[in-house]
Amino acid sequence: MHEMTICDSLLDIAERAAQEHRAKKIKVVKVRIGELSGVVPELLEHAFEICSPERELTRGARLILERVKPRARCRSCEEEFEPEDYIFLCPSCGSGETELLAGDELLLDRLELEV
Repeated sequence: MHEMTICDSLLDIAERAAQEHRAKKIKVVKVRIGELSGVVPELLEHAFEICSPERELTRGARLILERVKPRARCRSCEEEFEPEDYIFLCPSCGSGETELLAGDELLLDRLELEV
């Protein structure tokens, strides 16, 4: 389960930010997770339940996951669209020349700190 490693890295980043702001505690960790990121949200939540109590700054913290749907743009006609069933064909012109705009990210979006 690579979500344990990902969670551990997210908590490392969160702790560094908390230390930079001289926080006593991390209350909330908000993560944006794309449907195409390769990370299973439920497994990340489970990993957080295991890892966060082991760290002083994150003990008792709450994890908020914001799931991000895929969003793409057609390179031919510039139409932006949400791919249906993960089929990246432009609904306007039918082109397969598309680029992914969102949906593959895994971002530490926000922290709520107790200072």
